[in-house]
Amino acid sequence: MDVPERIDASNAADQLRIYHSLARDSSARGPLRRVLVAYLDDEAGQVVASGDVERIAAHTMTLIDLCTPEDLDQGDVPTSLRPLAQALVERGERLGQEGRVLAGLRILRALEEDDAARARLEASYAEVASWGNDARALLPTGFERYSELIQVWDTHARLAPAPEVLQTLAQLHVERRDAIVEAFREGAQMMLRMGPLTGQVMRLAPLDVAAVYLRHGDLASAITHVRAMGDGGETEGRLLRVLERARGDDEAAADALVELGEAYREVRPATGRGICREGARRFPEDARFPTCLARIASEASELDAAVGYYAHAIDLAPDVRGLYDEALLRLDSFLGGGIDAQDTTRARALARRAESLLAARTERWPNAAPPVPAGRIQLLVGTVEMHAGNPEEAQRHLRASLSNSETPDALLQLGRLEEQTGSASEAVRHYRRALDLTPNTSPLDTMRRAQILESLGDAFTADGNADQSRRMYQQALEAWERVAPELAGAEDASGALARLQLRQGVLRDRLGDHTAAVGSFRQAMRTAPQMREIYATILAHLAAVAEPDPAFADEVFTLSQNQLTLAVEWKVYFALWVRLIAARAGTADPATVADAGTVLRTHADGSGWSSKLAAFSLGQLPYAELLQAASGVGEETEAHFYEGARRLERGDVQGARELFQRVLATHMVSFYEFTMARQLLASE
Repeated sequence: MDVPERIDASNAADQLRIYHSLARDSSARGPLRRVLVAYLDDEAGQVVASGDVERIAAHTMTLIDLCTPEDLDQGDVPTSLRPLAQALVERGERLGQEGRVLAGLRILRALEEDDAARARLEASYAEVASWGNDARALLPTGFERYSELIQVWDTHARLAPAPEVLQTLAQLHVERRDAIVEAFREGAQMMLRMGPLTGQVMRLAPLDVAAVYLRHGDLASAITHVRAMGDGGETEGRLLRVLERARGDDEAAADALVELGEAYREVRPATGRGICREGARRFPEDARFPTCLARIASEASELDAAVGYYAHAIDLAPDVRGLYDEALLRLDSFLGGGIDAQDTTRARALARRAESLLAARTERWPNAAPPVPAGRIQLLVGTVEMHAGNPEEAQRHLRASLSNSETPDALLQLGRLEEQTGSASEAVRHYRRALDLTPNTSPLDTMRRAQILESLGDAFTADGNADQSRRMYQQALEAWERVAPELAGAEDASGALARLQLRQGVLRDRLGDHTAAVGSFRQAMRTAPQMREIYATILAHLAAVAEPDPAFADEVFTLSQNQLTLAVEWKVYFALWVRLIAARAGTADPATVADAGTVLRTHADGSGWSSKLAAFSLGQLPYAELLQAASGVGEETEAHFYEGARRLERGDVQGARELFQRVLATHMVSFYEFTMARQLLASE
């Protein structure tokens, strides 16, 4: 096979799928692994710099997934794992995460060439492992002791699956089984101390032991270790029969692998993936294996991989209509769930896949209605094109959607597109029609109508009709107030209630009651303090209103920085917005407002885009260099906006307006910066 010279976001998922379908002895494995590692290395520095141990662990697993246990044993692993492994050790020690510390040390040992340094790593590794055993020696039961150790070593095995690590994990499952057997011998009181799940754990022990090796497609080791258990029970016997059958090269072997994959797919997805990858390697013409892998990827929200596997399965079995339908439903679920403004390239590729799948299905079965209507697909594609800054394509697909079926959703999206691109009167027409088609018989209807009424108010504002705009805002506010009591009393509705309070705040501000608006915004932050969207919407709103409120912006910013889950890039964006608010309000030293300057200095030294924005804001990076560093239209949009904000801070209003006009020319209507630029142009 031909190995691409370079891998990027457009082909990474397909190349990963190809890599994991290659035979173990394929001559293409090494060259393809090298270009995949090079692609993943582009993100590794930013991941480590983030300090987010979950991101670090996830990226480590992605790289280790390109290696076999034998690769790790022989030290044949990517050198770019070194800073990730060091971060796992450093952060894992602080957080008490034994499994991650052990994994980091094991990876560092695999990479180390100096004998003395390797010996020190081995000693540290043995010390941590021994401490883990000793720390659990006094737990009340063997079941608890081995269960905790299994959790530690399972984490270790996911991050650094060296052969001896897999051996240890498998043996821990056996020893837990033995501890339960011993408790049975000691009598009923000991079994009660063990807990109600012990019988089930004992029965499933052979499946647990096999799973350790099947995660890597290693049938031979799974058979050896299950057989060595000497259980002799029904579960062990049946499992061994299926494992033995799966080692063949005929249809019965493929059936056995499918049976194993389905048995593990939901309860142990990583093991199911390992089994189905093995099936795809050995039976490349069997569509059941890419289908299995597509389902596992979908459940893990790995949509790029899922779509690639579905497409491959359809290529292998083009007459199975259910595959088309399953893939379309998955795509509808993803695209209909909302599109991250930073992820439009990926969403656009998936939308195109949905279009081509629907076209192929319609051509093959013209009289069978698809599970996702054609109008719905056109709406999704149009929405994606709108977010990607392609207004002409977006308009074409949205109008095609309306031709198939006139729905409020399609009208609302088309109205937003018209409004954001300067056709306010057309937007009013679409919003009014959407309102006509939206019933008013349930709380959900009322919420939809409130959203449409607010959009109508915005369109009337853009069209210069202040009286109509005020009426629409008032009606929208009243609609939200009608539905608020029901949301306040509902379980698990904090997110929806916070969004309601957020919209009330925006509407009250637009109606001239800033004090009440601040009260609503504070309610939203109290209701859902973990929601990044709340802080982002408030600060972006405050950055562009006619009369900025730096004191309240300071309060919002401080609360946002207290959220442990707030990503670094959003800390930087919020700091930039607070500086803009302070500058527009005439604050003498905007960098000190809510300690925004400190946040920017903290994150200005990284290699990612947000670090470049921070460095630019601090005067450490010229605008020309920032623009040159931008990757794609989205980052160019941000570069233009923050240069405009910088000029506004310095009193260069005309220069700022020119930069904000450049922002609008990108048509990146889903970006906060686009909305702020449009509003600032209207108010300055």
